[in-house]
Amino acid sequence: MKAGGRRRRGNCRRSKLAEPYWLSAQFRFFFIKMAKLIRVLKTLRNHWKKTTFATFAVSYGVHYVKDRYETFQLMRAYCEEAAKFGDLPLPIGVKPRHITIILNPAANRRKAVDLFDKFCAPIFHLAGISVRIVKTEYVGQAKGLMEVMNDTQAVVLAGGDGTVSEAVTGMLRREDADEVAGMLPIGVLPLGRTNSVAKNLFSKSESENSKEGLMKASIAVVKEVLKPLDVMKINVMEDEENESGKPVFSAGRIDWGAFHDAHARRDKYWVWGALRAYASYVFSSYKDLSWECTGEIKYVLPCSGCNKCKGMARGTVSEPKETKGKDSRWWHSFIPRKPKLRVEEFPQIDYSKIENPECGTWLTKTVSTVDFSVITRNICEECEDKTPHLKVIIGPKSVGMFEFISEGWKRAGDRGSPPSETFCASEIKLKPKEQNKESEQWIYIDKENFDVRPIHITLIPNKVKMFCAL
Repeated sequence: MKAGGRRRRGNCRRSKLAEPYWLSAQFRFFFIKMAKLIRVLKTLRNHWKKTTFATFAVSYGVHYVKDRYETFQLMRAYCEEAAKFGDLPLPIGVKPRHITIILNPAANRRKAVDLFDKFCAPIFHLAGISVRIVKTEYVGQAKGLMEVMNDTQAVVLAGGDGTVSEAVTGMLRREDADEVAGMLPIGVLPLGRTNSVAKNLFSKSESENSKEGLMKASIAVVKEVLKPLDVMKINVMEDEENESGKPVFSAGRIDWGAFHDAHARRDKYWVWGALRAYASYVFSSYKDLSWECTGEIKYVLPCSGCNKCKGMARGTVSEPKETKGKDSRWWHSFIPRKPKLRVEEFPQIDYSKIENPECGTWLTKTVSTVDFSVITRNICEECEDKTPHLKVIIGPKSVGMFEFISEGWKRAGDRGSPPSETFCASEIKLKPKEQNKESEQWIYIDKENFDVRPIHITLIPNKVKMFCAL
């Protein structure tokens, strides 16, 4: 027994000598893992091309899955909100709400139909809205449809700024334009390549054609939240007194100049893919563009109200009354509910005592620039003045080739340098200098090109009602 005991004690001493502290199990595991990591890093270094490709592939896959999941969650939330409206019972004899959608299939490089079916149509159907879809087949069809549109409760335009301009022009050319504009609201689904009006109506931080922007625009139609928008009336002038042709109406902007010519030519450089907008400014920097926008401008400054434009009108103070709150819906006219009390008070204004010597006075200005624009409050992010007005933007008198390319790339990325001069007006007469007939020069109304001719621009404040976000 003693010998056996000595043998056991001897074995213990030999194990301690054979396994010193730096070769313990924990340290061996660490060294093995580090050796494997070094081998992996050497392999990645020796095959850097495959490593780079795999990194980009995995990153794209993760981003794609994340985007699909977030889009699914957003669509689910908006559909659940729309279903709440569709689950409400209708009184006997009351028909479901009916809207007409004018869809431009060519918008957004022919992706408009697919985007509408995925992110807009389910929201309308779940809300219990009767939808009639009319797909346009040629330029100007939306204008003709709006000239005869009667049997609907609202019109929703699925397209860009060009489709909005066509629809507003068709509506306001009607003989009963005042009545129709007050009774027929318009919705906008931002499915075009340029959606300046839609961005202002919903969210300025949303990127164009974003999926969430389409969902917001659709639910705004369901909720029936309306906002009045200003409209520009554009007439071609034969001379100082006479106008010819039918007017064109715009809720967005009028542009003239080299930068806008280059922007309009971007599709000619389709071979550059996503970089064609940038390539357009490079190749247009040495072409025969309308680098000089020279002409005479006559304008009237905006007026908030005086004895000239308002006459002897006197404001009144309204008394407290029962009115529908912001959460009122179209079915509340049929379903009894307890109304909310809202007190509306307006200060009394005696316009007969307000004098404005500049009201109605025409001012003259000569311009020579490479960039000229007139925009409404609907798309002006910096306009805080509540007085209805048009903002005139005048760029530099001349630019060099590299300055033109640099500024064009900034605009392609939704940026841009501050303008050289700006001023406000309520009425404008633009008389361009006679242009060289051999050069290709245009004036753009909501990105649609027209011949460079003398025009008369008149502001019509709060003319049309459009659906907007809360």
